[in-house]
Amino acid sequence: MTADQFVNKLFDTAQLIPYTTERQQAIQALISIRRRAPRYFATSSNLMILKQREYNSAFVLMQYFGYCGGIRTQGGYDFWLNILNNVLPNDPSGYRSMVCAFITSAEYQDRFGSTHTHSNADCH
Repeated sequence: MTADQFVNKLFDTAQLIPYTTERQQAIQALISIRRRAPRYFATSSNLMILKQREYNSAFVLMQYFGYCGGIRTQGGYDFWLNILNNVLPNDPSGYRSMVCAFITSAEYQDRFGSTHTHSNADCH
């Protein structure tokens, strides 16, 4: 794989669109010292975008595993991911609201018995 192909594959795999200068700098780094390109990629301005996108996705998925035993609906997953990414970006209340909704859900409470002692009203 050429340096151009390798760097393009890194950005494409991460679904990031770098500035032309960022891509060219990564290619030059790979040409001069092949091990510097992954390090450059990891420290580029796109890393924060990648981290945030993957963090929220992983956070929502872990809530389903932790509170609902891994059972999830695509609609529920998409709903909470939308809350974290678009409705309440950079607002910790989105995470708190989601965790509270999981804890007070019937699915979660059913894991411990038939009596439901909490409701969504507890989340406000």
